[in-house]
Amino acid sequence: MTAGHRIVECLVIGAAVMTVQAILFRLQRRNAPMQDGWRYLAPGPMVWTGLVLGFGLTGLFSYVYLFVGSARPDAEFQMKMLLILTVSFNLLTVLIAYSTVVEEVRWSETGIERRTLLFSRRAMTWPQLAAVGIEMSGYWWIRSYEGPKIRFSPYSNGFDQLVRKIAENLPTDLPPAEADVIAQAALARAR
Repeated sequence: MTAGHRIVECLVIGAAVMTVQAILFRLQRRNAPMQDGWRYLAPGPMVWTGLVLGFGLTGLFSYVYLFVGSARPDAEFQMKMLLILTVSFNLLTVLIAYSTVVEEVRWSETGIERRTLLFSRRAMTWPQLAAVGIEMSGYWWIRSYEGPKIRFSPYSNGFDQLVRKIAENLPTDLPPAEADVIAQAALARAR
């Protein structure tokens, strides 16, 4: 296979992955489920697809490690690497599943709360909102003048509704860069 064929192959795979990601992003619900006056972020299609793929790949790697093996001269090295890959996928998938079940972001007309991985609660009223930002991981965060950040995923159902609520309650004296983050994201999501 020539270098040109490999480049085309990589471009086709990249385009297919981006297409699937765009489809999953479009399937995400804009409005959050509501219960007892609270709106909740719920796991979206991207999270569920990640969990299915994670558990599927973990099962496939486990099957290959336990029952198939390798007949190549470097089989021992391959099997060690496969074991490391299997354990890594399993741990990452379990962490995603755990955070999907345990973490909870909910908001009402008066404020927002987040339950963390260790079951502690972070809460803030809307008038306390001081800053907003996006981490390199893609997660969004908001914080008050005092206290830790409240993080949330853009891949959750109801994310658009939460961004609109944050935009409504943003202080008007924010630096231009922070106000632009919310404005641009809200406009991009609305389209």
